[in-house]
Amino acid sequence: MAERGPRQGALVRLGVTSSDAVAPGTPCLARPDAERFDETFERVRTLARERLPAAWVSQAPGGLGA
Repeated sequence: MAERGPRQGALVRLGVTSSDAVAPGTPCLARPDAERFDETFERVRTLARERLPAAWVSQAPGGLGA
C-alpha cells in the first residue's frame, strides 16, 4: 500500500502526476520541504516563461499555463 503525505503538490496540480502517494518505505517530504519544492519549482517555471522561446515551454493541461 502506498503511503501518502505532503509531496509534490505543484506536480499534482499541473497534472504531471495524479497522486502524491509514494512507495511503501519511501519517506514523505515534510511539509516545509514540500512547500520549498513547490516554491522553487514555480520559480523555475517563471524563469522558463521569461527566458525560453515559447516553443520550448510546456503547456499544462487545463489552461494552467507553462
